[in-house]
Amino acid sequence: MMIEMLRQPIVNIVSKQVIIEEMLCRPESDCCIKDYLTTKDPHLLWQREYHAILQGIERQNGKPINLNVSMMSLPYLLSNTALTWNGGIEIVEWGESNLTMQEMRRIVQQLQARGLSVWADDVTSNKLNFWIRVGVSGIKVELKELYDESFVNRLKKTKRAVIVERVENKVDERLLLKNGFHIAQGYLYGRAQ
Repeated sequence: MMIEMLRQPIVNIVSKQVIIEEMLCRPESDCCIKDYLTTKDPHLLWQREYHAILQGIERQNGKPINLNVSMMSLPYLLSNTALTWNGGIEIVEWGESNLTMQEMRRIVQQLQARGLSVWADDVTSNKLNFWIRVGVSGIKVELKELYDESFVNRLKKTKRAVIVERVENKVDERLLLKNGFHIAQGYLYGRAQ
């Protein structure tokens, strides 16, 4: 199956500068991304993600890029490749993984030793402590999570970079600024293309 890689900007909302581009994998057929990347076969998932990683790296245009990699594929990435690029990895959870916190911490450290930033994607209140203990470089949260004041306070205490996703209008942007967050992604700054 053919895939295409789309770019979506991640922006510093104070300077209005694109600081990272997330490279999003999209199948070029009637198959949706969830179906394409949901499989219980870790080797098949890795093959699909590896193909997307290579295409993302090939399309890099000088700006740092973040590429999505599932927890299940991270061991394959480390043991089967020496890949590195300007940017980082967003750890996504579309493949179930049996990795322990200690194993994840070791993997994150190895990726960071390659010069990659490591982001946890779609973090919620109940997952925040896990990702902090694992040692990720940054946290990605959906805008709706900013309505939980307790979660916002916990995010601020982590001292990690936070990207807020699904920012679609100026009202959303003001919510970020009000809460002290300055890195955003969403339709307000550009659709994936």
